Amino acid sequence: FYRGIVRTVGIPLHFLRGVIKLGSLVGTSWERTLVEVGVNFLRAFVLIPVASWSLLQQWITTGSGRRTDDIRTSLQGEKQSAALDTLADYLDGHEGHRNLLIRSAMAFCQSILSACLVAYCIDVPHKSLLTLCQFCSGWALLLQWKCDIRSMYLVRAVLSCIRAGSLVHLAACGRVWPWELCDAQG
Repeated sequence: FYRGIVRTVGIPLHFLRGVIKLGSLVGTSWERTLVEVGVNFLRAFVLIPVASWSLLQQWITTGSGRRTDDIRTSLQGEKQSAALDTLADYLDGHEGHRNLLIRSAMAFCQSILSACLVAYCIDVPHKSLLTLCQFCSGWALLLQWKCDIRSMYLVRAVLSCIRAGSLVHLAACGRVWPWELCDAQG
């Protein structure tokens, strides 16, 4: 539940980042390109809401948040013998929760957006590492959905720590490579 709420905080965060880049930074030495602003708005209005919904939906249907007499969620009630739970159950068998697949798709979309920023030479030192971490997280979520491999939690945790270290470097030194001197001007 808390992960879904924390993820939802990213909606106003990325929206405000886009607005500030459009408003306050225009005409300054820190002015950002429209591609970077567009990525913030795509994340705010498409990717983060879908990922948040997926986490909250997973909590409702499988976690302590389930409050229903539906046999598919609480193993109480009645279910018709030929009834399908989801279309995904019909199309392809898998071991993990279906929302892992949705979150995997959102991680891949996030990595595509980050790759676009790298292609436009926007913060290449940090966005290239971010792209790799997001792509690997997408694969970890996909494997967790398909095979229910519990060690993927650890893989995703390590990738999150790498991303956090990259963000600390970005905050401290600006948009420079780790082996370069820190940019004191921003």
